[in-house]
Amino acid sequence: MENSTNIILASPPSYTRQAESSGLTTAHMLYRVGRGFHLYRADAPVSPSGGLMMIDMSGFSDGGPTEILISEILGECRRFGYTGVVLDISGRVSPLVRSLAEILTQVAKETGLRIFIPKSIAGSGDNFFVLVSTAITEGSLSKHLSDAVAQYGAARVALEIECMRTDFTLSSANDSGYDLSPEELNHLIKSRGATVFFSKELSTFYFTYRTKSESHFVLYDDGLSIKRKLRIAEALGIKTAFFTTLMYVIIWTIFSRNFRPVQPTRES
Repeated sequence: MENSTNIILASPPSYTRQAESSGLTTAHMLYRVGRGFHLYRADAPVSPSGGLMMIDMSGFSDGGPTEILISEILGECRRFGYTGVVLDISGRVSPLVRSLAEILTQVAKETGLRIFIPKSIAGSGDNFFVLVSTAITEGSLSKHLSDAVAQYGAARVALEIECMRTDFTLSSANDSGYDLSPEELNHLIKSRGATVFFSKELSTFYFTYRTKSESHFVLYDDGLSIKRKLRIAEALGIKTAFFTTLMYVIIWTIFSRNFRPVQPTRES
């Protein structure tokens, strides 16, 4: 890629070999917190070697012996040579998750491990890195990132690159949107003869269409919009970004082949 960003690949078990052979830092998506508030590890084609451990916290509810969980996390870090821990909360915030994050930041101070925590549960300490999503649906991406930099400092902000493909129903104020597959997105653009625009504020492509009873607003990313998001972040001094392995491969292909959107685009 034509940028100086430190790319971290968030890799599921089936992509462990490819991710580690990329030469980039790998965040291994092998872990979850489950029954008994213990750490569980998925099988992978090859054993991880270094990088970061990424923990799925979506099944982590209130209660449980946090000390045992911390011990298990540290044991895995020693066993596989992980240099840090990434908490993936999947949007779920609970008092126990916050407590675990606070304990991990103290562990970071004592062990030198890097701890990456979503902005939604980040406290006021300084022993962690903050994950800031690029998938915003209103306002300005530049301001969104600038606010994070002002609060935490550019060196502690890490982008969580999300490739948006979301269809919103405008008639519903509470609509969280329907996530489209790449095939569904392409079908919509072609079947609706959609005119695609580019939002400078969101750094995302968009178009609208109507059904018989509803108006729809679709936001989506491709390699070009994500490349622009990285440039905005770099201009603010943000140098770290998380990609999923598959997304990175797709975007790398787009960059290297110099693909362009099928539909003509106009900037808003």
